[in-house]
Amino acid sequence: MRNFLETRGFWQHSDNNYYAVTTTMLSDRATGRHAKVAKLWLLGTASDGLPMSLSTINTQSGSSWTNNGALNYNTNPITANDITQRVDVDGSVTINVATLSSAAGTGHSSFSLADLDGVVDFIGAKRGRLTVVDAAATTVTYTPAGSGSPIRDDNFTDEVQVFLHSEGRYKTVKINFLIVNTDAGITTPVVDTHFAASDSATANAIDVQMIAKPDTSGRRIVRTEYSTDAGTTCKRLSNGWQPMTVPITTESEDTAIAVGSYNVRLRYKTDYDYDYVTSSASADDAVTVS
Repeated sequence: MRNFLETRGFWQHSDNNYYAVTTTMLSDRATGRHAKVAKLWLLGTASDGLPMSLSTINTQSGSSWTNNGALNYNTNPITANDITQRVDVDGSVTINVATLSSAAGTGHSSFSLADLDGVVDFIGAKRGRLTVVDAAATTVTYTPAGSGSPIRDDNFTDEVQVFLHSEGRYKTVKINFLIVNTDAGITTPVVDTHFAASDSATANAIDVQMIAKPDTSGRRIVRTEYSTDAGTTCKRLSNGWQPMTVPITTESEDTAIAVGSYNVRLRYKTDYDYDYVTSSASADDAVTVS
């Protein structure tokens, strides 16, 4: 305790007592969630001074313990939500933990990622690097491993646990980083290579022949769409992309196909990166319905 007090000092609470403050890290083996808690060690009262044994040690050691001032310990808990944040595999993202987690609590008006001694702890960041930009402002930057390198770890998640602190109370916030690749490498459909539109044998209809699947770098196409108004509106043509012919009887804005000239373009969506990624639209394929 003497060494601790010489290094960290002690605090004076409004209850007129002196305390040493230590922190302990706990872990829930079932959920993997860590918790940080503060422990207050009663040293003595401001009127009576520190306990004689500690005072004697202090005098004999020739050291002096620093009075850190008023200890504001709030008995009310902090509330905060866990965070899910997308980050490009070749980039980084900076977030404000307190803001994104909606941190709150009775009497808690400001938050920090540092404890009373200025120590910042976090757990995780196995697939990247977490940097605390400003502990007092609760801002952190996450950079995936291999960012900007051919050796990249994309389409994965990385969980980090940080500890919001306010007036001696702590709250664990899990940040689940979704490592994505916004440059997904999907190609644009090409007329007469991937599809072709023609007048249908069925009256007032256009046949769209899906010829070959565009290169998606192995990503699954979940929906193919067509447009007849230069991309202003799009309508589902099929689920996936299969070599087949699909007749369409309505324009993409839901007007019935009639005799006349039309321009048909296609695009598709993949389910890569925890969300839909849409390809660029093809050029128009001109069709005359007779």
